[in-house]
Amino acid sequence: MKKISFLAVIIMAIFLFIAACSSEDSNYNSSGLKIDSFSPIEGPVGTTVWIIGKNFGSSPTVKIGNATMTIDGTPSDTEIFAIVPEGATTGKISVMDNGDNYTGGEFEVTESEESSFPTVEDIYNTGFDETNPGDVIAVVGSGFNSEGTYVVTFSGNVVGAITVIKPDYIRVEVPEGAISGDITLEYEGTIKTIGTIEIVPNPHTYVVGYISDGVNDVPKLWIDGVPQDLQHASSANSVYVDGETIYVAGKSIEDKATVWIDGIPQYLTDGSSYAEANSIIVDNGSYYVAGSMGVGENSISKAMVWKDGQVLYEFTDGTSPAEANSIKVADGAVYSVGYEHDENDDRDIARLWIDNQAFDLSGLNSGRAYDLAIGNDNVVFVVGNREYNNINRAILWRHGSSGTFLGTSEIRDSYKTAIFLKDPETLEYRIAGSEEMENGNYQARVWGSGGLFLTPENGEGEAFDVFVYKNDVYTVGYENTIAKVWKNDETLFNLNDGNNNNAKAYSIFVKL
Repeated sequence: MKKISFLAVIIMAIFLFIAACSSEDSNYNSSGLKIDSFSPIEGPVGTTVWIIGKNFGSSPTVKIGNATMTIDGTPSDTEIFAIVPEGATTGKISVMDNGDNYTGGEFEVTESEESSFPTVEDIYNTGFDETNPGDVIAVVGSGFNSEGTYVVTFSGNVVGAITVIKPDYIRVEVPEGAISGDITLEYEGTIKTIGTIEIVPNPHTYVVGYISDGVNDVPKLWIDGVPQDLQHASSANSVYVDGETIYVAGKSIEDKATVWIDGIPQYLTDGSSYAEANSIIVDNGSYYVAGSMGVGENSISKAMVWKDGQVLYEFTDGTSPAEANSIKVADGAVYSVGYEHDENDDRDIARLWIDNQAFDLSGLNSGRAYDLAIGNDNVVFVVGNREYNNINRAILWRHGSSGTFLGTSEIRDSYKTAIFLKDPETLEYRIAGSEEMENGNYQARVWGSGGLFLTPENGEGEAFDVFVYKNDVYTVGYENTIAKVWKNDETLFNLNDGNNNNAKAYSIFVKL
């Protein structure tokens, strides 16, 4: 029995020795390959693990469990940087090279922090038919963190300013320079494309007027707020853009009625008497100009229309002062407005001329017409002034009617200078002008649906022209000593600095 017991002990010892050797064989290798440590010991897919050890060889394979890790860079004999791959689960880190193998400790694969990235469901413009730089868009979804930092980047590699962050949306201002294409959202280091957007560039603005140099009023053409000089000009009154060609109407330093075509002066008169071009329009490739030309020893002005540089109509004969202030063309007919002085009654008669036929707008009262607009079915609107109880009052005439006063007061002056039909079908209009306040100052304003007051009551300002582009109202004039362009009720451009100079803007054209 003792021999049997002793033999059993020996057999048991041999078995345990073999088992121990088998256990050590999993990390036994001929090259001495070994993992000493690695960090971190947990992380999501995409985590880079730094493995330190020895004898890793020149082309090792690294695994987490059964998933092969991607080696980042070139491994050395003592360290490896390996990335946790997609599909990996918690498991032990192992390194293999040329048949040798070493298995180290366990790495815990955790849930990706990407789940904190918000979910985006839609992108839409907040109230506009199209998206322009300066508009605000809404990025709608869920999981937005009001305390978080988000970066929204538009095609053109420009970043939009985030104006509002709510749990279910953010609002972003479309920056200048943004173009149609993808939008990306960045949050806590993660960047994703969240959608695409079509962006229509803002239109260009063309404005004429003057800046005083302290001695003379120097005519200017401003394109998007940037001034340009006009050759030999002493006034610039009207601007029109046809295709890529810019037309400006005014007067030369030689007192010639002049049209500048892309900056080159075209003279309508010979300079023998005073003449000035007040308004210009292009129709079917021809340009039409309304203005005046002096005649006789006293250079009494007569109302004129030119077409392509040649006299088209002389509305008056020069026996009494007259002037054509604005011009339009519709269905081949030429429409002009202005005034003619009646020497017998010593009053001005507001006039509408259709081709060469004159119509009296102001009746027995003195008045002047400054601008007109033509709607569908050739409905004609005219704006100007008519005297009422010794007060000059802004008035809107619809051809065939007696007119409607537009000022808010019957005891203070108001002036109408320009009209633009926002919708020729519905005949919705915008009218620019000014109105005297109780303190005696004039306030620039726009009449029409949702009228605008552009300058404060305690300042001095006038609005001289208005242009509607899509849903935006562009107005020009001045406030105190600064020539201005307003977009809706906000200043778009200050055209001069107002320091030791004054300026006025008289006409605007807006075009993409």
